[in-house]
Parts: sequence; structure tokens; C-alpha cells
Amino acid sequence: MTNLFFEKPVLNSPYAYPAQHWELDKNGQPTKQIVPSRRRAEFITPIPRPKKHKGIAKQASLLFDEGKGLSTQEQQYDHQAVINAVRQEVDKWRALPNPADWRVTPETARLLQHWRHHEFVGVRPFFCQVEAVETAIWLTEVAPHFGKAGRIFLDHLERANQDANSGLARLALKLATGAGKTTVMAMLIAWQTINAVRHPTSRRFTRGFLVVAPGLTIRDRLRVLQPNDPDSYYASRELVCNNTATSKLVYDYISGFTRADGTPEPGRLPLFRNQDEYGNELGRPRTLLIDSEQLESGEALDESFRGMAAAEIDRFRREIVERTGDAQAGQKITDQDLLREVMNTVGKPGRLGDSIRCVVSVSMLTEGWDANN
Repeated sequence: MTNLFFEKPVLNSPYAYPAQHWELDKNGQPTKQIVPSRRRAEFITPIPRPKKHKGIAKQASLLFDEGKGLSTQEQQYDHQAVINAVRQEVDKWRALPNPADWRVTPETARLLQHWRHHEFVGVRPFFCQVEAVETAIWLTEVAPHFGKAGRIFLDHLERANQDANSGLARLALKLATGAGKTTVMAMLIAWQTINAVRHPTSRRFTRGFLVVAPGLTIRDRLRVLQPNDPDSYYASRELVCNNTATSKLVYDYISGFTRADGTPEPGRLPLFRNQDEYGNELGRPRTLLIDSEQLESGEALDESFRGMAAAEIDRFRREIVERTGDAQAGQKITDQDLLREVMNTVGKPGRLGDSIRCVVSVSMLTEGWDANN
């Protein structure tokens, strides 16, 4: 009789949530039955019992358990229950359709949407890779604001770290061989770095990373975690949101931005700031962000722009009428039209783009751009 367990061992797509699994009996043998759910996390100790018991009494106080490591009796704790409980909470959190309910920073929300839904040109992250990072994000950003339910997991981690190595907080992510742990490391670094730049006073995020490798060969393979490496995973695997997230960070760093609580954050480069010394938005921007999203939304222009640039806008209207021969076209100018004209007239006196001193762009200047110095 054929055994489908051996003929078709893989039941799920590596890119989707595992929806079924092969049932195993109490001895770990396949029953040939497919269970319509995800398999619970379990640890199996692949170490046979010793035939000889010499010296066992001397080492009775030390226990070895796969996944728990070498520890004393007092240091034992139930990994399986915690892992399955965290997995369940992350599943419910992942299912929330509205990013506003995720309880994460806007930067994290955009990264999550990118990793989950972006149409990757090359290698697409596996579900297990995304879930690993989601778990770290949930424990870091969500659990602290999740009341008693989140506190249970954080307290468990705190106690476990205190028992294992006091003063050094650690969180382990266990992935199978070949699952792509290096990619997960790159995703974690991208998540931490982007948030650390946008939230420099937060203690949850960092821009410094120590990568420990077991040998020179592995160390060389991990060079892809360096952003300036020719084979950097951040670029080759499209991990800091199809580049537009990076451009927005650069733009905010240069021009300044307003935080979620309404506090203005001045740009780091005074000549290119879009605010005055009191944090008020300038009517005519000095720095411009150009990408497809900005062009479609027109959000790069302040509300007072139309009033401050009335003369230049009238000139733009007349030019539209001259080009099209349609007197109505000049009266139907949208913010998107204005932004495109600002982009097209950067540095040209008397035109909409004459105040622009800096342009942050995503792959839109590759064919050249005529602008006056």
C-alpha cells in the first residue's frame, strides 16, 4: 500500500500560512492522516538514552533538553506552551486588517505591508521568515501595550533571561536549516535601523549591531548584511520598502517633519529646511521629495503654497492655455499638476520651482534633469 506521507511530504506553500499537516502518533510515526490545521510547536530530543549509567549520580543536578540547553532544575521552564501561545497572539494580530490597530510605529507598519504584499522581482520572503520578524516586532512594540496578555510573555522572557544570564536580555528565533536565517537578520536590522533613525530617543530601537559568526566562512557569507556590500540583501532582496521608504527618511532628515504628537522636528540641514526657526512650515519649500506616491498625491506642497506662489501659478495657467488652446484647462490645475510643474522648473527664477534647493528622488533622475545651479 502506498504511503502518501512519503510520496507527498510537503503540504503547504512556503509563502503562505501552513494550513494543514501530517498527523504523527505518540511515537512520532506518520498515521497517513492529514490534519486541517497548523502543527503545534514541539521539541524532540534526538539523543538516545545511555546504556551505561556510570557517573550519572554525579551529574544528576544537570539536565539537557533540546531547546532549553544546559541548566539546573530551578531553571527549567516550558518553552512549548509559551511558543504556541505567542504564535497564537501573533496570528490574531496579523489578521487585523487596519494598520492603525497594529500598535506599531508607522515605519514598522509600512515594512510589514511591504514584506507581506509587495510583488518581489527576485526572491520573496518565506512565511516563516516574515513570521519570525513579526514575532520580534510583536514582543517589542505590541506586547508592552497589550495589557496583562502581553505582560505574561514579557515577564516570562525577563525571568528566563535573569536565570540564564543576568543583565543580558536575549530573544531567540528558531528556524530550520535552509529557511533563510540571514534574510531574517537583514529584516530585523532594517526594522530596527529605520525606527532608530525616526525615533532617536526610543530605547526600543538601535542602529548598532553585532553579528557573531562561528567561523570565517560564515562570517564572509554574512557580508550581505552590510548595506554597502555589492550583494547587500537590503537591495537584492528588496527588504528599507522598494526604496520609497528610504527616500522619505532622507527627505524628513533634510527638510524636517512633524511628529505624531504634533511636535515639529527641524531638518538637520538648515539651508534645506522647509520650516523657519520656530518650526513653522515655509510657504515655498526648499527641499522636494519626488516619487510616484508624492506625484500622485501632491502632498509635498504646503496648503499655503497656492497663496505664496500666486504669480507663478498664474504664469503656469497661461502656459497651459497656450499649449493646449483650451481656456478651461488653466482653471483646472490640481495639486498634482503644481507638484509636477515644481519638479520640472527646479532652480528656474520666476517659476514654481525657483525656491527648491534640494531634490530627494527615487530613480527619477537617471535620464538627467535640467536645472540651474
